[in-house]
Amino acid sequence: MLRLRNIKQTSIRAVLSTQVSNSYSTITNGVILNPTFSSSCSLPVKKLHLPDVAVTFHEWFKSNRNPFLDRILEILSANGSMCENEDFQSQTDMALSRLNLRLTEALVLDVLYYSKDVMSCLKFFDWAGRQPGFHHTKATFNAIFKILSKAKLMSWILVYLDNFGKRRDSYKISYYTVLVMGYAVAGEPETALYLFGRMRYHGIDLDDFAYHVLLNSLVEENCFDGVGSVAKQIKIRGFESDVTHSILVKCFCRKKEFDKAEKYLRGVLDDGVKISLVMLYASLKS
Repeated sequence: MLRLRNIKQTSIRAVLSTQVSNSYSTITNGVILNPTFSSSCSLPVKKLHLPDVAVTFHEWFKSNRNPFLDRILEILSANGSMCENEDFQSQTDMALSRLNLRLTEALVLDVLYYSKDVMSCLKFFDWAGRQPGFHHTKATFNAIFKILSKAKLMSWILVYLDNFGKRRDSYKISYYTVLVMGYAVAGEPETALYLFGRMRYHGIDLDDFAYHVLLNSLVEENCFDGVGSVAKQIKIRGFESDVTHSILVKCFCRKKEFDKAEKYLRGVLDDGVKISLVMLYASLKS
């Protein structure tokens, strides 16, 4: 069965390869820097090999990140945990406030993704949510839920959802949307589906982002019965994208329906739809 799966995944990759073979070429003997100089130029031409390319991009991304990130994480890690006492929280709050940060969704996501410490993420998320003029978004909630889920702290997600319910008036995001996303990421897609049903009954709907969080959760937790109906709602609302297609290909592969996965993928590509190779390959590996 493992050999069959590998064969089918190779076949699926082959479908993608034929779509991009005319647009890209793979150079394995090195990338020539300073291409504007002709071969007759006396200046030396430097060749940069693949390992060097990886290091170069790593350094480039590192140099372009927000300069406040290191300082923020230093403050979060230096002032104890959330559970110690109010003095530590007060010290952290004051230290962060002195930075005069312009809080945005992008900055909060940068901190959450950049930090490797769960407690630091929780402290910053909590602090940001208490700052005047800033409101957590679907993306920031989803990010913190994923961090807690990865750390196997599902019960903490439920605590956040409970607290959100008590303070929902202070948020601009839909109460039901956060609940659906939270339970979906916490590995309880059936509860998320139930809440989604209640939303629809009251005439409330999810948006593009939340729909895909729910769809992916159903696939990840092998709740395949609900995948078709949610995917249909996504298509009806015009939310269908390469994210949708990648999740559905992953669904077929998880059900070991590799022929259907290949057929679906071929159909999508034949319709002229562009799919992210990185996203699809990540789905096939999971």
